Amino acid sequence: LSSNQLSGEIPSEIGQLDGLGLVLLDLSANQLSGPIPSQLGQLSRLRFLDLSSNQLSGEIPSEIGQLDGLGLVLLDLSANQLSGPIPSQLGQLSRLRFLDLSSNQLS
Repeated sequence: LSSNQLSGEIPSEIGQLDGLGLVLLDLSANQLSGPIPSQLGQLSRLRFLDLSSNQLSGEIPSEIGQLDGLGLVLLDLSANQLSGPIPSQLGQLSRLRFLDLSSNQLS
């Protein structure tokens, strides 16, 4: 779903996609806004999460640290308007190989 001019907020119901065995979620290069829903942490099989190049705002939800089921390998939240601290729970992602949080206002 990358580069499709999608706009608005990512719906909190996205966590219900866990039953589909979703492994990759790429919503990069759209016009998504608002917070990253904490329900993303329910996607237990997710290995690749790319939300880069949107207008997402607020803090990174600590629930993303729960995405170590099959082992989140890639997390790209770059080029958004995210702020606040980087959650310590990201340290629980033991299989993470690529992390990009650049071009935000993180502290």
